[in-house]
Amino acid sequence: MAIKNSRDKAVDKYRQEQYERIQPYVLKGKKAIYKKVADERGVSLNQYVEDMLDADAAKSGYEDEIREINGGELTRDRKDIIK
Repeated sequence: MAIKNSRDKAVDKYRQEQYERIQPYVLKGKKAIYKKVADERGVSLNQYVEDMLDADAAKSGYEDEIREINGGELTRDRKDIIK
């Protein structure tokens, strides 16, 4: 195991303070499809999934909360997916 330098430790600390992890399980084959869609949109798979979850939460009445967490935006990077 590699020894972590101070930069890696700082990045780890920042991630622990700023992010929460969720790990959905999907049927085999779906991840590849989702990755293709994300690539077509020019975002990471993680960003694509987060944008979809944000859009669904907004449609369910949590738009204000999502905007507050995202710094005023409905999605962090991609607004064109919200219809």
